[in-house]
Amino acid sequence: MLISVVINNYNYAPFLRSCIDSCLHQGYEKKEIIVVDDGSNDDSREVIDSYGAQVSCIYKSNGGQASALNSGFALSSGDVVVFLDSDDVLLSNCLLNINKIWRSQFSKVHFNLKMIDDHGNWLSENYCSKPLPQGDLKPSFLMNGNYVSTPTSVPHLL
Repeated sequence: MLISVVINNYNYAPFLRSCIDSCLHQGYEKKEIIVVDDGSNDDSREVIDSYGAQVSCIYKSNGGQASALNSGFALSSGDVVVFLDSDDVLLSNCLLNINKIWRSQFSKVHFNLKMIDDHGNWLSENYCSKPLPQGDLKPSFLMNGNYVSTPTSVPHLL
């Protein structure tokens, strides 16, 4: 199963290398990394270009996060897409674990995020203080219009 990781970036050059490296150094080989730069005016382009053919790049004028994610999604060819903010990193077994639990009837998997500081050091707390829901979330979503989930950094089925 091919997993696409779409990284959206806007002026996060100081964090971008850690983010891209965390995607490239996964314990899972069937992956593509797509970096969408949303009109940054810092050193982001130089960081992205330094990876050469290891990543696919989209450079676009600033249109906001949704626009950047849509551009990356349109270029992706994976069976599963992980959306990742450029100031986040993936644990080294993230894609391997997604591959292990993924089933064709799923439309989404989500998992709690560990908080890190601006140097990449783990903080003690997780992003979501409530347990993440499991199973078929459609009835709850239809009744409440939402459900507890993590931000951006979650995988979606194409």
